Amino acid sequence: FLVPDYYYSSELKVFREHLLYCVGLLLFPGNWTLVRILCQSALLALAAGGCLYMARSFRWSWASSLLLAAAYLCPFTFWQINLITFGGHYIVHFGLMMVSLGTLVRLSRGVKKHGWLLWALLLMMALIAGINGVRLLMNFYLPLSLAAAVLYAMEQGTFQRRFARGAWAATLVNAAGYLVNSRVLAKMYSFETMNGQNIVDLRLGRFGEVFSMLLGMFGYQTTAWTVRESLFSPQGLGALMGLATMALVIIAAVYLLRHQQRLDRMEKALLWYLLCAVAVSECVYSLTDHTINECYWIMVVPFAFMALGMAMKRYSFRFSSLSLPPS
Repeated sequence: FLVPDYYYSSELKVFREHLLYCVGLLLFPGNWTLVRILCQSALLALAAGGCLYMARSFRWSWASSLLLAAAYLCPFTFWQINLITFGGHYIVHFGLMMVSLGTLVRLSRGVKKHGWLLWALLLMMALIAGINGVRLLMNFYLPLSLAAAVLYAMEQGTFQRRFARGAWAATLVNAAGYLVNSRVLAKMYSFETMNGQNIVDLRLGRFGEVFSMLLGMFGYQTTAWTVRESLFSPQGLGALMGLATMALVIIAAVYLLRHQQRLDRMEKALLWYLLCAVAVSECVYSLTDHTINECYWIMVVPFAFMALGMAMKRYSFRFSSLSLPPS
């Protein structure tokens, strides 16, 4: 499964979609097109299952959970098509994140039987993610630990204690897995690790540039990867829809922050994880010299959709408020 002369991207990722492709090529060795279709379909099914598991862990209805899975798999931007819907390169990352968060929430609520199985699943996901590289340590486990600290500082309840204990334990296991990747596997195989990143000068303009790339993840054209189009062309309208979607996500986050007292403990955990994930990603991408583009923000997309769904569920809109006053 591991060869010394080729890796996707610049990192060594042991647990990737190539394991599934190996099985497909063993079954259909002479038909790469069929293997590609079958394996990508299986990956999308696993991604949808991860979405459903996470949403149901937050006690969303089946209808809302299915809508979340559909939104996540929808090819709404170039990067979403390339990395998820047809490319599939990030599906394993997302599967680990969604299963881990869903398992952590279930443990935090409390389980009557077989709790050790959920603990084993949580820590196994963390170890696999760590062996795959530093990406999920910075994009998921560190923000998760910060969110757990914020929740525990706000309220020292049973849920918050369990959430913090699980998040911090998973982060430690994930860091141990990354040590295996960077210290053991790096000596066995020739690949570029992320340990050589340098801190750059603090520039406020850089923060704005990096945050604007988040708009690109939702379809707004922000870099040279895309071509300028007319406003009323399909590309231009798509860019406006991406901008509107991102605006709705920001409005939803502000609304949820202002009405935290109306959120249950699980919704607060998701909200603070999303905020910490955006903050950590913004700082890491702005303060290091690693070249990035819009796709680096793809890790926050499913959680942004969940925040938008939470706000829509909590906001009670009444059409009567739009009625004209009597003449």
